[in-house]
Amino acid sequence: MFLLILATHLTDHHFEPYSKHYYHFVIYVTFSAIFMQIFLLASVWITVMLAVERFIGICKPFLASRCCTVNYSRIAILAIYILAILCRSPNFWENNIRTVSDYYNNTLTYIESSALSLDGHYITWYPWIIDGVITSMLPFLLLLLLNGRLIWEVRKSTKYLQRNQMLVPTDAS
Repeated sequence: MFLLILATHLTDHHFEPYSKHYYHFVIYVTFSAIFMQIFLLASVWITVMLAVERFIGICKPFLASRCCTVNYSRIAILAIYILAILCRSPNFWENNIRTVSDYYNNTLTYIESSALSLDGHYITWYPWIIDGVITSMLPFLLLLLLNGRLIWEVRKSTKYLQRNQMLVPTDAS
């Protein structure tokens, strides 16, 4: 969905600047960008979810039969999308859609910044927490730790197999 919405943004050259359709396209791009951010956040956390399941499957195989199921995956993906929507929902209130009519009864619809988008605390903390911590740093650290542990487990099992393979007698005689 992220890529599909992004592809629709590439049609901007079809609109004459400052025409009625151009303003509608600007409104579309403004709000569809929020949906792109929702899908981006969800895809990052689905990647983390897959890494967690892979970690459980390799490092905790007895737990895997209970935790790594299709139903668990469906619930986790649904929860990820719900949390992504909740995390990005304040973005919908950053702009207001305004419609004005002129003397000749022509209407013009445009986007206007809301009070929320001008709030100092909001523009400082919200992007830092959502984009910096929740979308970037936390998933990166989790993926780093999980994949590092997986590599360690694979190396440990490879060394175990190599060590025990030398003890196995061969039928070369």
